[in-house]
Amino acid sequence: MNDIASLEKKIAREIKARQEAESILESLSEELYESSLLIEKTEIKLKYALDNILDGIVVIDSYFTVSLINNQFNSIYFNSTLDLAQGDNVEEHLKDIVNNPSFPKQSNVSEQATFEIQLDASRWILCKINKTPDDLWIILVNDITWRKNAELEKSKLSKKLYQSQKQEAIGRMASVIAHDFNNILGAINGFANFLKEDLETNSELQSFSLKILSAVDRGKKIIQNLSEFNYQKISEQSSILILEVIEESIEIVQNTINQKIQFNSPDYLGKILIDGNKTQLIRLFTNLLTNSRDACHDKNAQIIINLDAHKEYTPDVNLLSKKVFKNAKNISATSAGVSKLPAGCITISIQDNGCGMSQETLDKAFEPYFTTKDKGSGTGLGMYSVFETVSQHESNITILSTPNLGTYCEVSFPIIASEVKYLPTEKTSNTPPHSNEILLVDDDQNHLEYLSTLVMRMGFKPIAHSSSYEGLKALMKSPNTWKCIISDYMMPGIKGTDILDYLRKGNTTIPFILCTGYITSEKVKALADVENVHLLEKPIDTNRLRELLESIN
Repeated sequence: MNDIASLEKKIAREIKARQEAESILESLSEELYESSLLIEKTEIKLKYALDNILDGIVVIDSYFTVSLINNQFNSIYFNSTLDLAQGDNVEEHLKDIVNNPSFPKQSNVSEQATFEIQLDASRWILCKINKTPDDLWIILVNDITWRKNAELEKSKLSKKLYQSQKQEAIGRMASVIAHDFNNILGAINGFANFLKEDLETNSELQSFSLKILSAVDRGKKIIQNLSEFNYQKISEQSSILILEVIEESIEIVQNTINQKIQFNSPDYLGKILIDGNKTQLIRLFTNLLTNSRDACHDKNAQIIINLDAHKEYTPDVNLLSKKVFKNAKNISATSAGVSKLPAGCITISIQDNGCGMSQETLDKAFEPYFTTKDKGSGTGLGMYSVFETVSQHESNITILSTPNLGTYCEVSFPIIASEVKYLPTEKTSNTPPHSNEILLVDDDQNHLEYLSTLVMRMGFKPIAHSSSYEGLKALMKSPNTWKCIISDYMMPGIKGTDILDYLRKGNTTIPFILCTGYITSEKVKALADVENVHLLEKPIDTNRLRELLESIN
């Protein structure tokens, strides 16, 4: 009986405890329900926040399983081509991240890491990783493609600026050298001419003077070539047959190549004219052909030249790559000059089967003094000269190259409709006829003595000043007594153009002859149409000076 009573008491206690528990649960159910709703709302807000931030976020555990991920991560990392979800394993899909040397892997340690990853040819991301002590990785990714593109563009602009500065420095150096050597050659040329005129005809001494004059002519050509490296220098251009330029260029290079250069030109292109400087264009194509020859080394060179005409043409690297190298990989490309040719143009392409070039080499192709040839074999000025000629002719050059397959160069020029050229009419002077004195101003003493002797031999009275300041003082003292003024352009302090400015401000129209090695600079060219102003290029052409002085009344 005692056992039954004890059991009944126990059951009664349990029933009472269960009733009390149910009562407690019932009282807390509403609170628990509200808490669960709050948690659900918080999760929704968290997911919304994660999906609307700019960064992509993924949290992975020690088994490389996704614990949390937002939509932005899939968009940034996979470019929306794959959707990782909670529970997915990431070792294969995120191997660029987890296999990165900077990825923190030490267990039970808090670590951080930041690194950049290039996902493909055009996309970059920045990864920031926080590893918790309980072996969770919180990975944030941000698309930095725009920043990398900006850095690349900045680098390209810096290189262009650096190249421009180098070109400007070379131009200034060339101008100074040309100016000084023109003065020297001018004096040598002048005094040698005096000897030729005064010595007995066909005598040995006169033959020596002729040899001096011949050497001076060669020096003039060297100085002219040097001057053309000045970026402000634009050589005289005329209507020329492009076919003749190509044929002469081939003739120069052909004798140095074992195999014959293959030249394909439709008959109808034989009469096409372009506006250009023939000497510069021959040098351009000779440089390109020489580079093709050298790129072929010891193997049989295969060089093919093609001419083609287009009504409209815009050089397109992608289209040319497919056309020339078809399915080849690692095609490098560069271009210079105008990006779009006017209606009516001709293209000249040169293709070889040489060693080809990398993109790194092509990026430097037009830089002065850059060469891939052996020491002593190249100056590094050939392609720079090509670049300058293309720029001056408002044309385009596009180069494609693939290692071990060869190089393709395409040069495009506008076609002109007419070869008629008009020369400006020379203006005459209104100087009083009784004046016979000529004011000479030149800071180079030898050149000044030559000019004085030359003018005196022509029957005029030279008044010479080696200081531009003294020359200007003489002009200011008696501005209307001179038959003509002959002045150097580039002098210390007061330049020849400064003397001319003073003369014109006083409404004096005395004929003014400006001697200069900068005949094609914009400032000097602008004087060509000024009344009673004549330009004379150094070294001075004696006959041209005589013509100018005789034309002055």
